[in-house]
Amino acid sequence: MKVAAGKNVTVTDATTNHVTTYTVNAIDTKVIAGEGLEATGGDTVDAATNTRNYTVGLSADTQAKLAKVDNLANTVGTIGADGRDGKAGTGKDPKAADAQQQGIKA
Repeated sequence: MKVAAGKNVTVTDATTNHVTTYTVNAIDTKVIAGEGLEATGGDTVDAATNTRNYTVGLSADTQAKLAKVDNLANTVGTIGADGRDGKAGTGKDPKAADAQQQGIKA
C-alpha cells in the first residue's frame, strides 16, 4: 500500500508491532479581516471544487469614510472651496444664486 500527500496535505507513518498507521493532516486556511475590512463566507466546502469561498472587502465604516473623502475631493475640485471662509476659491459668495446652481452650499 502507498499513501501519498496531495495538495495542502501531509502524510506521516508510524509502525508498531508490524502495523503501519498513516496519519493524514489536511491544512486549512483561516481568513481574518484586518482593520477597515470584513471577511465573509468560508463556512462550507464546495464539494465540486473542494474549496472554500471567501469574500473580502471594505467594511461599511471604511466605505462611508471614503465616500466623505470623495465628496470633499469633489467639493474642492469642482467649486474650488478652500475651507477657510466658506466661499468658493473664486471668491464667490455661496449665497449667490448662480453659486447654488454650481453646487456651492450656503
